Amino acid sequence: MFRKCKAVLFDAVGTLIYPHPTVAQAYYQAGRQFGSHLTIDVIENRFRQAFLKQEQADRLEYEQKPIRNSENEEYAERTSPTIKENPISLERHETSEVRERNRWRNIIIDVFDDVQQPEDRLFTHLWDHFGDSRNWSLYDDVQTTWPHLVVSGRRLGIASNFDARLLKICQTLPPLDVAQEVFCSSDIGFPKPSPRFFHEVESRLQLHPSEILLVGDDRENDLFGALTAGWQGLHLNRNEMSPGHQTITCLEDLLVLLAPS
Repeated sequence: MFRKCKAVLFDAVGTLIYPHPTVAQAYYQAGRQFGSHLTIDVIENRFRQAFLKQEQADRLEYEQKPIRNSENEEYAERTSPTIKENPISLERHETSEVRERNRWRNIIIDVFDDVQQPEDRLFTHLWDHFGDSRNWSLYDDVQTTWPHLVVSGRRLGIASNFDARLLKICQTLPPLDVAQEVFCSSDIGFPKPSPRFFHEVESRLQLHPSEILLVGDDRENDLFGALTAGWQGLHLNRNEMSPGHQTITCLEDLLVLLAPS
């Protein structure tokens, strides 16, 4: 099944890279510079709530908008049996670079209620921080797996709910600098798991959906989103002790799944 894939795309954060220092640590350090007295535990909890608030806003706004019959028919045709048995709304609000900046600005406002105008200098500081590749690290299995995938002849790329900052991060963070494609939701116009994200990416790749494999750590955004769009999908869970169907515990597992029969 996976051996027939002509392109392998990866989610970015949580799959290939992780923030170092952590988000909570970075927010804490930045907050202190701008007068915040919040503890790192409070910041971590507030960040989680603020992030979920933004995710839920996107989800609810689209669930209230009816889908045209033609779109429902296409959804039914492309949806895998696994998703049909577990119906879930994957529609999301459209996005852009402006929308992504506003999302993160609102998150910072919600976290730092003890900083005057956190949407100004504090926001800019943190926006730039997470756009710098020096503040991101690669998972160990990326370094060991990526070179083997490069020589396999398949198109390698990234498909992420990040914004344009990801392009610079990849360009200065080997081996991701040799990724042939980097698709950001802010450029595509819709975030994963929206079918519109996947349809636009496959159009740009000029490949049939079944010829594309997406690997990611988020079951809804990456696995369900991919399968619903007719793609191949794998859920990466590095903490899983007994992986089941369509779940891998490290990227090195891909080398076996993609090896010629």
